[in-house]
Amino acid sequence: MNCSSLGIGLAGLGTVGSGVVLALERNAGLISARTGGQVKLEIARVLVRDPAKLRPVTLPEETLTTSWRELVEDPAVDIVVAHLGGQSLNSEVLLGLMTFPR
Repeated sequence: MNCSSLGIGLAGLGTVGSGVVLALERNAGLISARTGGQVKLEIARVLVRDPAKLRPVTLPEETLTTSWRELVEDPAVDIVVAHLGGQSLNSEVLLGLMTFPR
C-alpha cells in the first residue's frame, strides 16, 4: 500500500498549537492504523510571531515562518489549522487564512 502524506500548516504554536503537534506525534501510529497505513500527517509549516521563542515542542527551524502568506502558499501545506490567540489579528491575515486555496 502507498502511504499518502497530508501536509498540515499550523497558524499558531502557543499552548493549543503545541498541543496539536504533541497529539499528532503521540497518535501517529493510531492514525496510520485507522487509515490502513495510507495516511501520514506531517507538520509542513507553522506561523509564529517569534521564531526564537522557547516552546514545549521542537520543530525544524525552517518549518517556522512569521508570514501568513508563506504558510498558505507553501506547496507542502494541504490544510491549515488556525488557533491563534493573544493579540487580535488584522483582517488581512484572517481573510488570507479563510481563502486558503487548498
